[in-house]
Order: sequence, then C-alpha cells, then structure tokens
Amino acid sequence: AKPVDGFNELGLKLEGITPNLARQFGLANAQGVIVTDVADGGLAAAAGIAAGDLIERVGNTPVKTPDDVD
Repeated sequence: AKPVDGFNELGLKLEGITPNLARQFGLANAQGVIVTDVADGGLAAAAGIAAGDLIERVGNTPVKTPDDVD
C-alpha cells in the first residue's frame, strides 16, 4: 500500500515524543513515537493500533523517529 494523506504505509500518522505530546497523552519518561492517527481500513487499524498508542520497538529494534516504523 502507498502512503496517503500523510499516513505511512501501515496507515499510521506518527510523531516523535515531545514534552507537550507526553503531557497530552499522559506519558512519563516515554521513548519512541506516538500514534496520532490511524487510517480506517489500514493494516494498523486491522492490528488494533489506535491513536495515543506508544511505539517503542519494531521487533527488537528501538524506535527513535517516525521513519523507524516504516
């Protein structure tokens, strides 16, 4: 699947965790990226991923930026 309207190939919109996002989503000392939106009908939605979820690893690889999740 090709990215559409700012969503990555999995149907996710992701942002690196900033202090403001950490407060907004109630995350303390979080590392990784935050899911800010999920495309209806995308692979991520089918897997149960939702806005507000924190992605810290993909497999055994730590996630530091949204590009690490493609």
